[in-house]
This record gives sequence, structure tokens and C-alpha cells, in this order.
Amino acid sequence: MKKYYVLLSFLLPALYRLGIEIYSWPFTIGFDTMAYYLPYLLGYDRYDVLQLYSQAPLYYILISYLNTIAKNSMITLKVMAIMLHGFLGLTLYLWAKSILLSKNRAFIYSMLTSFYFVTLRLLWDLHRNVLGLVLMLATLWLINHGEYHGGKYLRYIIGFTAFLTALAHQIEPIILSILLIPKVFKRSRDAITALLTTLITWLSIVVLYSFDTNSTGYFERLFIEKDPLIPQGVEVLELALYIFLPLMPFSIVGMIRSWRRSKELIIWILFCIMTAPLINAGFRLLLLITIPLMIYAVTLGRRAVTTLTIITLTLAIGYTTLPPEKPFPYFSQPIMWNTKFKYAIPTSMQQNTVSLEISHKVMEALNYTINKVSNEWVIITDRTFIGYLLLLDTSFSSEVKIYSEIMQYEPICSASERNQDTYVLWLSPRYKWHNLTLNTLPIVLCREPIALYRLRCS
Repeated sequence: MKKYYVLLSFLLPALYRLGIEIYSWPFTIGFDTMAYYLPYLLGYDRYDVLQLYSQAPLYYILISYLNTIAKNSMITLKVMAIMLHGFLGLTLYLWAKSILLSKNRAFIYSMLTSFYFVTLRLLWDLHRNVLGLVLMLATLWLINHGEYHGGKYLRYIIGFTAFLTALAHQIEPIILSILLIPKVFKRSRDAITALLTTLITWLSIVVLYSFDTNSTGYFERLFIEKDPLIPQGVEVLELALYIFLPLMPFSIVGMIRSWRRSKELIIWILFCIMTAPLINAGFRLLLLITIPLMIYAVTLGRRAVTTLTIITLTLAIGYTTLPPEKPFPYFSQPIMWNTKFKYAIPTSMQQNTVSLEISHKVMEALNYTINKVSNEWVIITDRTFIGYLLLLDTSFSSEVKIYSEIMQYEPICSASERNQDTYVLWLSPRYKWHNLTLNTLPIVLCREPIALYRLRCS
């Protein structure tokens, strides 16, 4: 059985995601998937070479090449999601084996981490994060492997995976650099190579991002901009308590028993916990803490690991199979006590920018609504519907403006300053998606679950 662990660590998570993607056809799951990745593939979001590089371009490059083969944007995104889940399971196993020095425990760790609901949320739509995580884990595994089987060619491979990690996302290179520092002090040439490659590549991306006239500065976006919908500051620590409550008893006991197992685990946990409350979207750092915490949990005895497996699978099944309208109890109030948590941890995987239960109705209603509007109207909506509008594969007779959030009232009102009729395209009052409604605006056209609201600005 042990000789199949490498294959199974990839295959089981990949098959799980395959099932989800088949069920969700012809749509996919994940907010960013429908709101950002799909519009990029369909040509709505366009970047020049420098702009693309400043966004950490690896994921966009991969899906672009894959799409030239698949010839279908939705199939491309689904295949990419399946591969990411599979490779995450594989790299989790390889990295854990280099720390736990046990194939059995490493495989159990890979499966528990791959199916813990926090990891499932990460895989729901944060594909760029996952790609960076896969490459970061591969780099750490290769460095650990190199301590016993080093060589010049392995160092080249380590430098390459570190380079790709920095190209994949902005968060993982920071964590990787922090984790490499103790190894650098031990004069590990592999770690020095990886650290220098990561920092040089990451800094080049940050500098280009800061010079992009269409973007705010990198550090301004990281530390100054705050999204009022998602947990910030102390609320991030509340969120940490919520998402790790099922895992925490096992991890704490395991940490007490084997806290000296690996310094990088403690550094990883402390860095994320201390940094998350200070930055915008700090919850993304919290989602990555599952990986070191689960290492400690699987070092416990058979009964404890069996109990944790039951808890993990119960939460995974509930998170995967139940719709957001009737979520599993752990993902709804009163257990999810802060309403902001659902913007960091969606209540179900059965959704993209809207619930899968109404996705077909949304397409039909949008098609009906767009065909009814005048070519002199200005239609305003946000990223919730851009993927669906593009899938209609029709030219719009009216001007359609996309805002990042429909509730940004001031910029929306500025769009109506011209002598044109301006309307807001959003869900009808019956569907209180994320508790966002436009009840104050008059409805001029409604085809459930979509309504067209007349915009009135004072």
C-alpha cells in the first residue's frame, strides 16, 4: 500500500474535485473563478506584459496556454481546479514525509489537510494562492530532501521552484522567505539559493505593481486599504478561533508533545497569527495555518487521529453537499457567530458568485433583461454578474459598466451624471444574497432572480 501513497495523495483529492466540477457543470464554483479568472480568459480583463507580470502572472499564463488546448474557458478552469487539488495533496504528502519521517503519517496528514474545510475553502476559488502554496511546499520538500541527497542540479531545481513560487502569488513568497531564514543561518546553500531567488523575483513584482498607474501602491493596498465586509483587526483573531476550533485540541496536545519537531512549523504559525490582524484580507494568511497545525495533530495516537478524521470528513461532506441557502450547522449562525466570517469562509462550496441552485435562472433572467433594455441606457452592475454576462455570448446594445462592489454608491452615481438613463442590474429583493439589497431603488424590470433598478442620485 505504501508504494501507492504518492499516487493516491494526488488521485483522491483530484477525484473529489472532479466530482464537484461535474456536478456544477455548465458553471463552476468559486467567486474569483467566475468574477476574475473567467473574464480574463474571455478577453474582458486585458493586461499588457508589464501589468500582467505585476499581478504575479503564473496562474494566468498557465490557464491561457491550457485554454489554447481545451478551446473552452469553463473546461480550462475546471481542469485547472482539479489539477491544483491533486498537486496540493501530493506536495502536502512529500513535504510532510520529510518532516514526519513516516509514509503512513504523511499520507494521513495529506488526506486530512486536503479535506479539512479551511483547505476546501482555499481551493474553492483562491487558485492563485493554491498554486503558490503547491510550489512553496515543493521548494521546502526539495530543500529538506537536499540535506541528505544534495547536489548542484538539485539546487538549480530548488531555485526554479522558488522563482515560480514568487511568480504565482504575493503571499507565499513572504512565508517561504520567513521559513528559509533559520536554514540560511545554518549555511544551507539550497536555502540561500531559494531565498535570494524568491526575494529578487518578489521585489520585482512589487516594484512593477507600485508603478502601475491603474493600481494603488502595493503596501498601501496591503496595510491602508480596508474592506469593511471582511474581518479586520481583532475580528481576524475571532475568525482564527472559529476556523480552527475543531482542529485546535488535537494540534495543541501534539504541539506540547513534539514542539521541537520542526522550527519552521512554529515560525509559520506565529508569523501568520501575528501578521493577519495587521493587513487587509489577513484572513488569507489564516487559511494557510491549517498546514503546520495538522502536522502536530497527526503525531497523536490512533484514537485521536481517528476522531479527527471523523470530524474532518463530517465537516467536509457538509461543506461540499449542502447549499448556501441551508448550510451545514457549523457554517451558519449561531456557531458562525460573526456575520463577517461568511465573506472569508463561504457557508457552502455549492456557489460561485451566486448559489448554484439559481445559476441557470440567473442566465435566463440576464438574457431576458439584456434583450429588453434600450441601447441608450447605461447598465451598472458588479463582478457578481460579469462572468454570467460574458457567457451569454451576445453583444450588449447598451453600455455596461462593472464596479468592484455594487454598494459603492458614490462612483455608481458619478456614472449617471451624463444625460443618459442609468440602471443597476442586481438580484431582485426576494434574493438577499449576502444581505445586500437595493430596496431603496425603484424596479423597472424584474425577471426572477434578476431585477433592473432605476438609479436615483441626489
